[in-house]
Amino acid sequence: MNEDLEVIITYGDVWSRIQASRPIIKKIDNILSPKVPGYWWSEKYRNGFWDGKIHFMKGVTNVFPSGFLPYVEKLLKRESIIYKIEGMPIPSIDCINDFNINGIELRDYQFDALCACITMQRGIIGAATNSGKTEIAATVAKCLDLKTVIFTHSKTLLYQTAERLEDRINCKVGKIGDGVWEEEKINVVMIQTMIRNLNVSKGKKFLEKMELMFVDECQHLSSNTWTNVVEKCKARYRFGLSGTPQSGNIVNDMTLIGATGPEIFSIKNIDLIKEGYSAIPKIKMIVCEQLCDGEYGEVYNKGIVESVKRNKMIVDAIDDKQTLVIVRMIEHGNILKRMCEDKGIICKFLSGGDASDIRQGTLKDFENKKINVIIASTIFDEGVDAPSIEHLILAVGGKSMIKTLQRIGRGLRKKEGDNILYVTDFIDTGNEYLLSHSEERRQIYTEEQFEVKIEGKV
Repeated sequence: MNEDLEVIITYGDVWSRIQASRPIIKKIDNILSPKVPGYWWSEKYRNGFWDGKIHFMKGVTNVFPSGFLPYVEKLLKRESIIYKIEGMPIPSIDCINDFNINGIELRDYQFDALCACITMQRGIIGAATNSGKTEIAATVAKCLDLKTVIFTHSKTLLYQTAERLEDRINCKVGKIGDGVWEEEKINVVMIQTMIRNLNVSKGKKFLEKMELMFVDECQHLSSNTWTNVVEKCKARYRFGLSGTPQSGNIVNDMTLIGATGPEIFSIKNIDLIKEGYSAIPKIKMIVCEQLCDGEYGEVYNKGIVESVKRNKMIVDAIDDKQTLVIVRMIEHGNILKRMCEDKGIICKFLSGGDASDIRQGTLKDFENKKINVIIASTIFDEGVDAPSIEHLILAVGGKSMIKTLQRIGRGLRKKEGDNILYVTDFIDTGNEYLLSHSEERRQIYTEEQFEVKIEGKV
């Protein structure tokens, strides 16, 4: 083998450096440089000042995010290029024998996820709602016994995750966020708080001390501010947690992979349903025919938020089950709350502006059946634990696969009795935007193998 084909990769927890000839560097740069969606609209691209790509490898220093190491190795093997990796830590798997956590016995797939984390040391855990992401993280943290940070993005999840970890691991868990800075060996951190303290001494020191990192709802790592925090965290073990990690946007998806590594484990909704861990979703899509004209924002207001006909259908769909109604706009939530009260339905409306104690108190009242209807803004899209939901009404519309599955996931906790989650959604006809979005949601349900029935004529 010609000496100039020799490649040396110096592995680092966050960045890795490559020494190789220019032709090899160019090949690696090529696979780590996706085209930016819509690049052809850029004047810089049209005038020849930009190639339309994001280059994840830094050309001057030849460093790349260490999460891409499997991609680089795959290329080198395909090209029959001899290489070696320096500084790559060898995982110790003996700790896997100590995986018991309080209150539960690990499910088979949870144990498989634990083994993947310990042996691979970094990567994405694609775990659908109700798979026990927190339990997986708790078990990994207990086995490795390292200084740990779990990044989250909401006040509700800050307290909810910390409480669950304390219950599972039987130790004090630190909380950083919502005006609190309490450090322990294992910590739950609001990423917005760390963003504000990124260039402050206590923020820097905290991130430099961490050895094990989890990023909950890691699909948000496409944000530069999230990425900046994760890059400053020096943890050797680095994991992303999400039921829907891949957005379909290649730049966003590669940003996530660069920060944590590729997906190393996956458990889907249909798997959990078949194994009896999740409720069976039964989806009814009610046809709402109304004419709406204009640009999308105007159409959304007319056809979703302010539509008397559609809002009456929503309120009429509320029954005696524990019901969560999800909206996008605060105005929409207020309209539905007034309509419910006019009909004698006792309900609460929660939005991002409500304090943590109000949210938690409302959820407890819901769990204890003191109220049976919550109308909520999209604060319920991610991670909020409300296992008593029996009926989910999706008043929000939209077409996002990630958000749609997250919303369905809010009610998939296993139920007593028939173990069914009843879901009401709408097929909005009379406008191309709204109809298209309705059809995309129906396609998502079909692909997830959920039962779907249509009420009315499309």
